[in-house]
Amino acid sequence: MSHSKITILLIDDEPTFTIHKGVVDLSYGCSENEEIAIHENFNLIWLKNINEIKAYFDGVKDLKNVGSRVINALGILPEIIVFDYCLTRGTTSQMDRLKDPTNPNIPLYAELKKLRRGYKRLSEVLKESPPKNVNRSGSDRYGLVSGALLFTFFSII
Repeated sequence: MSHSKITILLIDDEPTFTIHKGVVDLSYGCSENEEIAIHENFNLIWLKNINEIKAYFDGVKDLKNVGSRVINALGILPEIIVFDYCLTRGTTSQMDRLKDPTNPNIPLYAELKKLRRGYKRLSEVLKESPPKNVNRSGSDRYGLVSGALLFTFFSII
């Protein structure tokens, strides 16, 4: 019996999972049977900061015009969105996000480059500043705003 994995989008600046040989390890504290069930049934994609979130939102919005089959085949649309309220505290991760297997922007922007000549490179997009009006209060609510925005966006796709 073949089935699709449930994709979980994690928006967090300092998550506590690890990656072994290019595979996300979500099984902290699990038994061997639970670990197998997790890997068979769940796929984790992770966005670390407001720049990655904006790149993801813009890319999915642009790819949506091509058709849902392309988006679905990439495995980048979440069934579950989990977000950290605040995204500016994480400074410990030194991981190169342009090679991270949990970064949904990598396959997304690769597909956009194939379909549209001259489409921006992911490395260029991640350097862009987010709009100032996203966080007008001065307090860090990027995770909250981003999670709510993506939830609303995916509910109407």
